Amino acid sequence: MSPKPLLIREGARYACFSDGLCCTDAHALGPVTASEVTRLTVLRGPVTRRHDALDIDVLTTRDHHCTFLRSDGLCDVHVKEGASAKPRTCQQFPFGLVSTPSGMRVTTEHRCPCRTLGERPLLKASEVRQIFPEVDEPDLLVDYPIAMNVATELSFAEYEYIERELLTRLAAGDDALDVLVASPWPSLDGVSWLDASHLFRALLDGSACGDALASFGDVILAGVSERKPELRQRSWGASFDRAEARTHAPQKPQAMLNDFVADNIWSLAWTDCTFAQARAELATRVVIANVYAAKLEAHGVRSDRAMAEALLVVELGGSSSLWRQLVHQMVVP
Repeated sequence: MSPKPLLIREGARYACFSDGLCCTDAHALGPVTASEVTRLTVLRGPVTRRHDALDIDVLTTRDHHCTFLRSDGLCDVHVKEGASAKPRTCQQFPFGLVSTPSGMRVTTEHRCPCRTLGERPLLKASEVRQIFPEVDEPDLLVDYPIAMNVATELSFAEYEYIERELLTRLAAGDDALDVLVASPWPSLDGVSWLDASHLFRALLDGSACGDALASFGDVILAGVSERKPELRQRSWGASFDRAEARTHAPQKPQAMLNDFVADNIWSLAWTDCTFAQARAELATRVVIANVYAAKLEAHGVRSDRAMAEALLVVELGGSSSLWRQLVHQMVVP
């Protein structure tokens, strides 16, 4: 049986510039498989640890960076032993695969400034196939009816027709909130947004990920109270310094935000809930991104970099288990 075709969302762009964000504790540096742990230990000694919250093995860090990250932004394992010596998760970031009836969708993470900032070429299926030689092993399998709301399900083909119109409008520059046709801050069942803000703010743990999640909580708090969002330490700053320095033609922040929303729709990661809930949670994160970006701009950060950092914050917040619980508690008809 021939592998499913790789599907690239129209307009998706990426190139690795070694900005180094993927090699920081802005996220868990894993999972690392048992065989990879053994190989790396033979090559370099003890360089992994158990991540208690996720119950996976991850690479160790120092000063917010992977043990293997060099001062020039390159991976020491990649340089000395080759790309294939790195853990598979490192080789594949920021890409993912989603199996659908139409083919294998390629998804991308927006926390990486190589994905969001500066001049980047369009993604090509041929390049992605080199990273995923086994394209029949997706991160997510979607082959069931799509729940549009609590009362309506559509076949995947019917859903694709609706999705295509949304993606076209986002690419054309329409306001993301108008495209989503959803109100931010929907009612929550059994919890309040104020509660949610404090839960996120309590995730501050000294890592870049903790800084981002606490900042996410700060903006939620500002959205549901009169308190102005704080501007916390941005321990991911060095990666964005490099990205800003290589960027000669700043992008429009709204286009960057629309691209993020389009990729979230395209990823189908939201299919554990209804599409109505997905639109409401995306509308909420659009508002959070705009507020956080505006706060950075007020402190002198260039507008495209401000939005890129805001996308890191809302992506990490949105991928957390806490946020996924809140999405399921969103009361959306």
